[in-house]
Amino acid sequence: MKLITTIFLLFFCFGLVAAQNSRIHGQVTTEDNQILANVFVELMELSLTTLTDAQGYYEFEVKEGAYTLQYSYVGFESIQEKILVEKGASVLVNIEFAATNYKDVAIVVNEEAALSIDQKTSLDGQFFEENAQGTFAKSLEKVTGVNAINVGVGIAKPVIRGLSFNRIVVNNNGIKQEGQQWGADHGLEIDQFGVDRIEIIKGAASLRYGSDALGGAVNILPNKIIPKNRIKASLLGIYKTNNQHAGMSASVAGRISDFFFDARFSYQDFGDYRVPAEVFVYNEFVLPIYNQQLKNTAGKERNIRASLGLIKNWGVSRLTFSHYYLNAGIFSGAVGIPRSYALDIDGNDRDIDVPSQQVNHFSLVWNNDLTIKQHRLQLNIGYQNNLRQEYSFPHYHQLPPTDNSDVALQLNLQTVSGDLIFTQNVNEKWKHVYGGSFQYQINQRAGFEFLLPNFQTVRTGGYWFGTFKPNKRWVLSAGLRLDYAYNYNDKYAQAVYGERQTIQYLPKVAMNQQHFFNYAAALGMNYVLRKDVWNFQVNLGKSYRVPYPSETAANGIHHGTFRHEMGTPDLKPEHGYQLELSSHIKWKTVQATITGFGNYFQQYIYLSPTGKFSTLPEAGQLYQYVQTDAIYTGGELDWSWQPVPELTLRQGYEYVWNVNLQTQLGLPFTPPASILSEVRYEWKKLGFLENIYAQITHRYSFAQNRTDRNEPETPAYHLLDAGLGFKIRIRKQVIQIGVQAQNLLNTAYLNHLSRYRILEIPEQGRNFVVTLKVPLEFALK
Repeated sequence: MKLITTIFLLFFCFGLVAAQNSRIHGQVTTEDNQILANVFVELMELSLTTLTDAQGYYEFEVKEGAYTLQYSYVGFESIQEKILVEKGASVLVNIEFAATNYKDVAIVVNEEAALSIDQKTSLDGQFFEENAQGTFAKSLEKVTGVNAINVGVGIAKPVIRGLSFNRIVVNNNGIKQEGQQWGADHGLEIDQFGVDRIEIIKGAASLRYGSDALGGAVNILPNKIIPKNRIKASLLGIYKTNNQHAGMSASVAGRISDFFFDARFSYQDFGDYRVPAEVFVYNEFVLPIYNQQLKNTAGKERNIRASLGLIKNWGVSRLTFSHYYLNAGIFSGAVGIPRSYALDIDGNDRDIDVPSQQVNHFSLVWNNDLTIKQHRLQLNIGYQNNLRQEYSFPHYHQLPPTDNSDVALQLNLQTVSGDLIFTQNVNEKWKHVYGGSFQYQINQRAGFEFLLPNFQTVRTGGYWFGTFKPNKRWVLSAGLRLDYAYNYNDKYAQAVYGERQTIQYLPKVAMNQQHFFNYAAALGMNYVLRKDVWNFQVNLGKSYRVPYPSETAANGIHHGTFRHEMGTPDLKPEHGYQLELSSHIKWKTVQATITGFGNYFQQYIYLSPTGKFSTLPEAGQLYQYVQTDAIYTGGELDWSWQPVPELTLRQGYEYVWNVNLQTQLGLPFTPPASILSEVRYEWKKLGFLENIYAQITHRYSFAQNRTDRNEPETPAYHLLDAGLGFKIRIRKQVIQIGVQAQNLLNTAYLNHLSRYRILEIPEQGRNFVVTLKVPLEFALK
């Protein structure tokens, strides 16, 4: 910690040294020469922002280098402009906004899309305010190709093109989020109201992020830095009718000269949620759901984040601390065999009873983004401590208590990680990216149950990625990554009660250590058939994934999933080979993106439902990690049409098909195909209301009949949502109000990826969500 503080202070002191500055300035107008004031202008590399003045002018003071400017204005599609700034130069960039175009959050096209082997989707904070679900991961489901594995309404994790767990990296402020993401009942420790902007990378991203990004990545980018000598604050309140959810999120950000800060506090409290069912059926027994409420699904969530930084013409340095806390109940049937007496109402639908889980996630991250002439250097260092405690009763599974407490399982994961990235802009045609990463983890267990032994891991590697633009039509790319990984786990034997309360032991987990060397490679091509109208992209990649200790050393009950999970000690690394074809067309008021992808995996690791039951009482079905060769393929289609400037029609179709090449069956936990259709109408002003929108969204999810052996099928369903939002201006103060109606028809449906699916419990019923946001901003004298 002393070392980090010392280096941080050195950067601050370095920023006080005078340097010869350059300048970027210009004016923003429409194509018919109307001046646009209050246009949001962002210098992407430095996260620096400003607003155009009354005459449409803006200005940035920078150091020499390569920069990307993004211009955003209500009712227009954002514009990006890349420029090269020489030392002491004054660069004039005037921008004209063309005719109004719908800004589609799910279709983002970049002329240099081949800079990675994946497609990127960009979202901002407004997306989460208009589509707030119970969790950050659940809110992402509106993006085509993205789903969520969930346990109730408060716990979820993302799925990209059918892949999840340790195949998806969530990169939070430059550091990989580490919080036992291998578990289906372990959610992301992310505050959805604190997300300013994110990128979703679909497809293998092992080249940039290493082993765990074989399926894709979710990048949560650092918050934008507000203009100089200003203070910006907001207060957001949210209420949900289904589970009497009440929450709030307050933030403040400021910049005084070259120093900036931001802080946020969020709190959410929710009760047992309602489902459109009076009973559910388990193992041919009909069990009650009293008052249509799923007992013991209440919870509390709290998140605190604060950052402090310095911005100079040499770059940005920022230190961020966060603490995430979750205390959530787990439906009793997800831990042991559900019985009617455990489902009786207790008169309090907000209490959190046993079984439950508590999560504390601490994070300290230091980000540095520096410009060196026309090049860029990024250094990210982070420390995380994830403490997960799951509460239960020993007699559920005939386990002897260890310390007379009801802590069934405690996992304490500590992670130290670092990334160094150097971007070399050789000239307008050539660009090279060199990177290296290191991560060390130690996980310690406690509690009377056993799932994982103590373990340690090391992940380190380096990569190169280059792009070549011979002309305005072609972008060619190639990359290579080399990695080393190490896994170690202790031995352990689980004690259980035998006959006459004598203690006996299950088969031991042996001590195990493994070393792995792997590589990833990529080739990409992007061809512009017609500028700003039609482009075509091809990507080839070779990726890999190292087995995680949960897959080699697990042997116990996994709460919230009602199953016994068992590892296989001698698992080999996965190797994947990817081909992706995509094309984007934008013509007048219509735009569409179509993508086809195919993956061939060797030694694919998955959790197989064995058809056997655990030897522990009430521990459910036995699932074991096994390997096979497999094929994952599918496609996505996104299109939108704007027949008139105010009306937008959008539709997204997603499909994933896979096969286990040994059994010729589908792989478990594969999301079904679905079609998401949306109609959105916008008014700039209606009476005293401003920026009004109304939308109706319909999702049709096809039946999932292609399942693994011993995995239940899921029928098709329709889901209808609606939303309405507007702003009210009182003098200079703006108030934002939004209303959502989720599952408007109160449809009883089963989500194939829900962990309550095995108990035949439907998802949350009708839910009205009301949000109220009061933003504040003022200048400092």
